[in-house]
Formats: sequence, structure tokens, C-alpha cells
Amino acid sequence: MAPAMVWKPAEKPVKKSHGWVWLGIVFGVAVFAGMTWQILGGKTPPWDMDLFMMLHPKKGANQYSNVYGLYLRHFTLLGEQPLRYLASGLVLVYLVCAGRIRGILFMAAVTISATVLDPSLKAFFGHPRPDNAYHYVQMTSFSFPSGHSLLAMATWFSLAMLAMYYSRRPLTRAFAVFYGLLIPTLVGFSRVYLGVHWPSDVFAGLGLGLALVLFWYLLIMTTFPETDYQDVTK
Repeated sequence: MAPAMVWKPAEKPVKKSHGWVWLGIVFGVAVFAGMTWQILGGKTPPWDMDLFMMLHPKKGANQYSNVYGLYLRHFTLLGEQPLRYLASGLVLVYLVCAGRIRGILFMAAVTISATVLDPSLKAFFGHPRPDNAYHYVQMTSFSFPSGHSLLAMATWFSLAMLAMYYSRRPLTRAFAVFYGLLIPTLVGFSRVYLGVHWPSDVFAGLGLGLALVLFWYLLIMTTFPETDYQDVTK
């Protein structure tokens, strides 16, 4: 019979290096800043158009005629509200029941900041989307940065960081981070495949989302006093 889960107040945390977190923040900010520089003036750089045409199927082609198109078409759903809210809601219920104060504050900070930044940045830059002739879904808002990419990274990678923080199993932590990065990346490129975003929009959204999650992780999960509980099961 499997051993019962045991909970006890967390002991005084061992000091750990967070250099990798700072590196991730700098990388994410650099990607976002680089993409911003590329689209200043409302122009789409040539490499952006070339990459868009490589990833986007020809108009009139059957999106479901290959496995690549089928999976990317459905991966975009992981960046939309219903699935993001469902996953976040389930994890939030668990955090509340377990008394994980840090985790609750972390999720709230990431969610609120990403939700506010998405429409604000779109309105500020006012960058146009690809021509409607390329769209496989109807979109009317501005393009930069990709909201699906930003919010998918904010949701799935923040859940992965929570799993990494609370779990002591190296394999669990590795899988969580891997999928926490893979899912937003596939969501982002599905937006290019659907013809509603330039690749620069996606790179900017992913970079900003990465920096946002790691910033709040550094500020909340490694700074606030140890007031919650940690899993000590083997």
C-alpha cells in the first residue's frame, strides 16, 4: 500500500542560487525588446514575412491534411480562456486547501499582470495583423505582442514553476518545466499557422511571458517568509 502523504511546516530553507532565474528574466526581456525594435514604425521586417510564409499554409489548403496542421490547430485552444482558467482554477483550489500562501500570491500576480499587459501593449504599439486574406480565424484586435503566446506562457509556465518549487522529485520538476515551456511555444506557432500573427508577435509574447513569470517567482517564491507547507514525501 502506498505511504500516506505527510505534511509538516517547512524547515528553514537552504539558500539556493537563483542565477538561472535572473538569466531567464534577462533573456525574456531581451527577446521582447528585440522584437519591439523590429516592428517600430509599424513596418513588418522581411525576415518576419519570410518566416510567416514558411509556417503558414497556402490559402485554400486543407489545414487537417497533415498531422502538423491538425495538432497546431488544436494547440491554440490551450492559449484560450476556458482551458487556462480551468487549469489555473484547479491548481488555485489545491493551493488554498493546502495553505500555500506563496503559491496563491504568485498565481495572482502573474495572472493579473499578464491580463493587464496584453491589451495595453496591443493598444500602445497598434501593430497590424497579417492581411485578412491569411486568416483562418476571425481576429480584429492589434497584433503585437501575441496575447495567446503571452497568456499561455503566463499560465502554463507559472504552473510548471509551482510544481518545480513544491516538488522534491527531480523527474517531476524536469517534466513540469519542459511542458511548461513546450505548450506555450506550440500555442504561439499555432497562431502563425492560423495566419493571425507574425512570428515577431509570438516571440515577443513568449519572451515577455517568460520574464513575467520568472520576475514574480523571484520576488514572491524566494523572498517572502516561509509561511506555507511543503511536501516531504519521498
